[in-house]
Amino acid sequence: MSQTLTIPDTPSAHLEQIAHMHGFARIDQLLEEWQAFVAQP
Repeated sequence: MSQTLTIPDTPSAHLEQIAHMHGFARIDQLLEEWQAFVAQP
């Protein structure tokens, strides 16, 4: 199941900074990791 999330520029820039701080090249990689973490029992 695929979903689309649209993020305005300012939060997007902040998420990009957070992604880079955690070693990810792109925001979607950070969000995928977060989604996997949240899905854990």
